[in-house]
Amino acid sequence: MEDADWFWLLIEWHNGNGVPDVLTQIELTRLADFMFEVVECDAEYEEDEFCCTFEGTRLYVERYLSHYRIEIGHEDNVVELPRH
Repeated sequence: MEDADWFWLLIEWHNGNGVPDVLTQIELTRLADFMFEVVECDAEYEEDEFCCTFEGTRLYVERYLSHYRIEIGHEDNVVELPRH
């Protein structure tokens, strides 16, 4: 994925207090690349709900037609990324 593809997105990572922390562009790009290069290409992740580890952090992923809903380490920390 190209960095420019993700620039237009406002991705918020909500902590337990409901206060959003914006993911950095580098973190977002690495996560998007992981989803595209690993998750979409590996038969281990063919279900629409699964867990995986990304850079030492446990992720719970729900795959939808248009996007991923990703819980990062805890159900209160959620990121949604579009699928391309």
